[in-house]
Amino acid sequence: MIIKGSTSNFISFSADIDLINDLQENAKKQLTDMGYKDLNPKDYLNTYFNVKKRKIIPTPRTIHKSDVFCCPRGYESPLKEIEKHITNGDDLTPYMSKSIDKGDFYDSLLYDWNIQHLHLGSIVPSEKFVSRSNYLLFVFFTEKDAYFIQIYPHKEKYVFAKDEMMHIIDRNWSGLISRFSINGILSETITDKDRAMLRKCGISTFTDMGNGKIYGNIGGGYASNGISILLVF
Repeated sequence: MIIKGSTSNFISFSADIDLINDLQENAKKQLTDMGYKDLNPKDYLNTYFNVKKRKIIPTPRTIHKSDVFCCPRGYESPLKEIEKHITNGDDLTPYMSKSIDKGDFYDSLLYDWNIQHLHLGSIVPSEKFVSRSNYLLFVFFTEKDAYFIQIYPHKEKYVFAKDEMMHIIDRNWSGLISRFSINGILSETITDKDRAMLRKCGISTFTDMGNGKIYGNIGGGYASNGISILLVF
């Protein structure tokens, strides 16, 4: 882009600028500073915004628990540690999936329902992440609050596509997602298995509550290649 102009003293000038390249280089620098490597030189911006969307911003939050929330026996201590970090506003990266280290990993659960999952593991000295556990805590984060939906077994089939989580949110905190509500009934019933397969194929779906309410993509949705719609520009 070439910008031309002149001063009040009739001195002409021109400047050749490349805003897109500058943005790409800035995104590259910030990703490098955060420790990301092996980056795609053609995709620094999308990678940067994908990382920012997936990261949980460290800030003090109030915790709310659903009417069915239950901690499995033996996992009370890791849960209390997570709760302490959330209320203190600490960095929750150690409890996240290790895929957070991959800038180009696309989280369809987050993009679809705005739900994060944390590992109920114990801190391991000198390790970046807590130990991987048999259970996952599913949370809906907002700027000031953390809504604990439920804890599910990590190995449960289609655990990341359980529409039970949406029913729990709708029943306990419908105000959080009311703006995404659509009145109507879906013509086809979508099972957890169906949703998992459709996500894998990059196909977006609505979520039917069975009470006359349908919800769209609360997390912004995803494109056919899996990337968040909010990152496409």
